[in-house]
Amino acid sequence: MESELIQAIDSITESINALAKPRFIDWLAVILSGLAIWFAIRVPKKIADRQDKIALFDKRYDCFQFFQCCVYLYFCVANEHTLEELKFYLQFMLKKQQIGDIDEKTLDKQLARYEYVLHQMQFLFPGIEEKHTERLYKALAQLLVSVTKNENIEEMERNFAEEMGTFIKKYGYTIFDAMTISED
Repeated sequence: MESELIQAIDSITESINALAKPRFIDWLAVILSGLAIWFAIRVPKKIADRQDKIALFDKRYDCFQFFQCCVYLYFCVANEHTLEELKFYLQFMLKKQQIGDIDEKTLDKQLARYEYVLHQMQFLFPGIEEKHTERLYKALAQLLVSVTKNENIEEMERNFAEEMGTFIKKYGYTIFDAMTISED
């Protein structure tokens, strides 16, 4: 009786072991489940990375547009020009307002915006140093104030031309190169 019980237990153990051996279909299910999990993680990650690149590009583009305005102003100041031409470029930067109509509060608001944009550049464009953005802002602000007050314009033009020229030479390629969205 005991041996029959042992045989029955052995028979049950063998049956369980036979059923427990993984077959090809079992391994295939595990592999397919693993692939599904990998794709479930990979696809949203890829989409999120792409959205991050687009958001970074949008922020850089705002700074790039401001940089372009400064470059146009630089070429006006660096080349022979009239006071009216200078005022035209400044009106463009100040959103088409007449230079004579700009009150101190509006000018301060615009200068604060320019300072913010220039400050952002050191974070959005690799390699741009804070000391250069601060000097450029100071030169731009002094030029804008001098033109609106019609005082000391030539000296402020020279200062702006010097600072902007240095900034373009040092960071122009960095800014232009960063304005691409890569696929990697």
